[in-house]
Amino acid sequence: MRLVIAAFLLLVFASPAAARDVTVTLPARFLTNDPAIAIGVDPPGTPLKCAITGQTPADCVSGWRPAVGADGDYSYDVVAGGFTFVGHFTLDRTAPAIAFTAGAADYSFAATDAHPGTLECTVDGAAAPCSGTVAVPGDHTLAARAVDAAGNASTDTRTLTLAQPQVTHVDAKPEGGVLSTTASSPSAKLTSTHTRRWTRLRSLTLSDVEIGTAIKATCKGRGCPKRALRLTAAKTSVSVAGLTGRKLTPGTVIKITLSAKGKVTRTFTIKIRATRAPQIS
Repeated sequence: MRLVIAAFLLLVFASPAAARDVTVTLPARFLTNDPAIAIGVDPPGTPLKCAITGQTPADCVSGWRPAVGADGDYSYDVVAGGFTFVGHFTLDRTAPAIAFTAGAADYSFAATDAHPGTLECTVDGAAAPCSGTVAVPGDHTLAARAVDAAGNASTDTRTLTLAQPQVTHVDAKPEGGVLSTTASSPSAKLTSTHTRRWTRLRSLTLSDVEIGTAIKATCKGRGCPKRALRLTAAKTSVSVAGLTGRKLTPGTVIKITLSAKGKVTRTFTIKIRATRAPQIS
């Protein structure tokens, strides 16, 4: 009977001594989009249990990935040798939001995020400032890539079409000499997002249009309106909004006719192309 009692006392008093010898090392608070928590334990091989604080701990090892939900701050518990060690991390799985604005020749990209990182931009494939202007008439591909501090990334690709400048011509005066004037020369400008399967016009604007001009837009192809669009220019800049926001398939042709006093004064043809900006002629 004495031998049995002695053995029981030895177990009771040995357990706290062993617990005090366990050391657990956890990373400092960190920002991540994929929490994988490195846990150092001494002595090696000490059993570990882990859980988000408030949940029931379960067996785990170093590199433990907790099951987490929404973005935010989290604390977690690691149990070893009878002690509980607490760590912290911030979860961010939301990619940056990229905003784009453009004028006749200028453009600007901006990124917003809870944990800002970097924003890099290109114009026609070459590195460029994220705010600037284009000088050469025609279609230009603008792209931006934003990466936040947690490693989440997003991209945005746009097309900016710079119209040809107005043409200045010289007319002879009846009495001789010359008179310089700026001719009214309607132009079309668009911005778009395009893929291999479809193109979406974000904006389609006619500029330098004589007030009162009748405008008719027809569209042939998948994604087109069922009927032709008809407008009357109330000002010199006209937005053809009825054709924007639609997914138009490659091969679609848009024809815009401007008429004044019953006569056609200008015609624009827009061809939808795969993986490229629409062509205006």
